Amino acid sequence: MFAALVPLTTKVNISYPESYAGYFFYMISTIITFFLILAIWQYATRGNRLVDHDINREIISFVNKIILVGSSLALLVLFVTYFIPWFGYLGFISMAYVIIAIAYGHHKPFF
Repeated sequence: MFAALVPLTTKVNISYPESYAGYFFYMISTIITFFLILAIWQYATRGNRLVDHDINREIISFVNKIILVGSSLALLVLFVTYFIPWFGYLGFISMAYVIIAIAYGHHKPFF
């Protein structure tokens, strides 16, 4: 449900660029989506309910780490943006670079 809110939150954020409320709405939706994805992933991998039994535990922990880093960075960006409004867009873009850097720094492809 929260992933379906992305177009709405983006429209509110673009329509009111001078308001922190639009950005706050966007980031809260993103953070909740991160945590729901983590909950679904935890459910699917606990006891190999919905994943292959041969899946490597390292891959499961790697995906957990990526999701937790993404949600933690989103919370940090939201907090800093309250005090430094222009940081929001820069911080959101930098979140993607940090997540990609972690993925490439892992040295083991997951496919």
